[in-house]
Amino acid sequence: MSLTNQRFYLKQTLEKPNALHLEVPTPPLSLFNAVKDLKSICAGYLGTERTIASFFKLLHLCGIDKHSIYRERFWKGYLKSGYINQAWLILAPAAEKLAADELGIKNYQYGKLHKCRRIDEKHVVLLMRLDNLLIAEWSHIGKCRFWFHNNLNVPNLFKRSYRREQLIDFADYIQQHYFSSKGLWQKDAAAWMSAKAHIPAIKLIP
Repeated sequence: MSLTNQRFYLKQTLEKPNALHLEVPTPPLSLFNAVKDLKSICAGYLGTERTIASFFKLLHLCGIDKHSIYRERFWKGYLKSGYINQAWLILAPAAEKLAADELGIKNYQYGKLHKCRRIDEKHVVLLMRLDNLLIAEWSHIGKCRFWFHNNLNVPNLFKRSYRREQLIDFADYIQQHYFSSKGLWQKDAAAWMSAKAHIPAIKLIP
């Protein structure tokens, strides 16, 4: 829902409530999430939708992740359904340069990934908050990791720098991206989120 449509919706709802039943229509979930995202946008961050879009654009620019198109469809489905309400990019040095040169992303709009032996110069990580989960998607055909919000080792969003182990260790669930074209890992991830975190499975974005 665009900002213009959100304003129109609120104006119509507040000015013309149902006179007979005195009931105000329940706003869509996407409107609630848009309001939640205002804090990040006002702080100078990219906002959830642009952050997620930037992650997948960087994967395409790097050209090193054959699963990226399927991951994009999967997570954008949850985004469009209103379940993802915060997101944050974490970039290795070469990915930082790509983000600045190709996408116009400023250095205060992402976190930096500490260089170590197992970190590639083009590594990109996407952190997402999805209801009571924090999710880390790694580039380079990396695995996806899930932490519950009450896990003592859950990574924090919006930090300026991260070490590799902070984005990998002690996850409550790890999903490898196998048989993407057949939708197998997607079904497994959706089933785990539904069973363990009570997040309904969604229809994938084509």
